[in-house]
Amino acid sequence: MRTLLLALLISSTVSCATARRPSAAPESGAPAVTSGSAASASAALKVHEETEAYEFFFGFPAEAGAIAPLRAQLEALRAERRRELLRSVEEAHHPQGDADAAPHPQTDITLWSLQASVPGWLSLRETRDVYYGGAHPFQSSGALLWDVDARVARDARELFQSRQALTAALRSPFCEGVDRERAERRGQPVNRDSDDGFDACLDPAELPLVLRSSNGQRFDELEVLVDAYVAGPYVEGSYHQRLPVTPSVLAALRAEYRGSFALTR
Repeated sequence: MRTLLLALLISSTVSCATARRPSAAPESGAPAVTSGSAASASAALKVHEETEAYEFFFGFPAEAGAIAPLRAQLEALRAERRRELLRSVEEAHHPQGDADAAPHPQTDITLWSLQASVPGWLSLRETRDVYYGGAHPFQSSGALLWDVDARVARDARELFQSRQALTAALRSPFCEGVDRERAERRGQPVNRDSDDGFDACLDPAELPLVLRSSNGQRFDELEVLVDAYVAGPYVEGSYHQRLPVTPSVLAALRAEYRGSFALTR
């Protein structure tokens, strides 16, 4: 599964740096694999590093790499995650308990993909696949909204008047969409009166929000990211929900940001 995911990630980015080394336990101070010639040929970045002990991948698109402060932020995150992976690998190869236990290869794969580029904004989505040991890998999603004029990263939820306003605008269609998928996957309707948290109506304001655009001019679609374990058990997977920009959504936005949105056609 991780091999398939990595193949998909690699095919979706442009520049590449790859290292394959046979060492079983890398040194924690080893430099990240970054090909200067490849990185300078394009603003996009793809770093792939693989050994018998671990596999690391981190990539982002040219649109993000071309913005110096955003690129620096993503590069810092890449370095942080690589250090985190190497610490875990080091601990696995020097266990406190059973010294004879053979450690499994560990994985940290991150891809940032462009979701929208509209005047004044760049919207990115993060997909991450991590395995540091245990029964199965863990997949997670994230979002980043770059404010071009202010030169800062924002949480898309900040564009709304309040979390309460965002909840009021999205919660009903969001929960209806999640429940439809729950019913399909479980083969039975959702019981909202149960005490099971996996039957509950979630608050979209508490989850990552990605902004999308169909025309490159304004945001006209929202995606609420719902990873495994949030709306259902791991086996059910994610419950991401794509929602239209409605009059209620426009009314919930801060006045200064409404011009960047349009009703979904």
